[in-house]
Amino acid sequence: MHRMRNLLKYGLVIFGLASLCFIAMGMNGAPSDEELAQKYENELEETVDFKISGVFHSGNEAKAIANALKKNSTVRSISLDLLPFDQDAAVSWANALKVNTSLTSLSLTQMRVFGDDEVKHLSKSLESNCTLTSLDLFNNKITDEGVRAIAEALKKNPTIIYLNLSQNNNLLSIEGYRVLNDLLNYNCSIKDIVMTPFPVSPADTSVTEETKLEIEKIKKRLLCNGNEESLWCTDKEIIYCTANDNIPNEIIVMVLGAYRHVRI
Repeated sequence: MHRMRNLLKYGLVIFGLASLCFIAMGMNGAPSDEELAQKYENELEETVDFKISGVFHSGNEAKAIANALKKNSTVRSISLDLLPFDQDAAVSWANALKVNTSLTSLSLTQMRVFGDDEVKHLSKSLESNCTLTSLDLFNNKITDEGVRAIAEALKKNPTIIYLNLSQNNNLLSIEGYRVLNDLLNYNCSIKDIVMTPFPVSPADTSVTEETKLEIEKIKKRLLCNGNEESLWCTDKEIIYCTANDNIPNEIIVMVLGAYRHVRI
């Protein structure tokens, strides 16, 4: 019993010391918002293609990069992957995209906490941004509501030609595809909307006949918009088209809503 008490006492002492160490590291090791902003201002000035990925960054990284972008006029491409991205970060990015005139490609993939609310903030800036041509939102938590916000913004945007919404499909219903269909009535500049082809397997029954009919409408609309280079494949022809495509892992077809290309 006495031995157990000693072990418990020593355990509490070690836990207390470890806690103090973590607190000290947090106070002295974590950079402030000002330090992060300065860090990324310097890094963006030194490159035209900026990339950052990882789960060990603080929740302020994405926001700091956006704030740095406001003052930058040289970077052309920014790719963020697996970073925390909440509404504060989304607001900062929306503000940055309203004033920046150099960025042409933005990739926000597999972001933590990135869903419809964040997309809504970001979409507002797309209405006035006239330099961004590529927007990659691969593997986030975007539903029909977020797709609607993007589509409404792109109705007023003449420069975006590439939009990646792949791996968000399991969160979309037929309404999401109808929204994309409606977008094509207003926007003729988009050449590539990337979404995960379906069905994922023969046993997948999530894709209804109604959804497939909606996709057929999109195909016809694309043809009416003059995209004569588009090639179509039925579900049975997908393997054939992939094998004969000059672009690896890419199908030059319209399966889910792509102008010209559907990447898988």
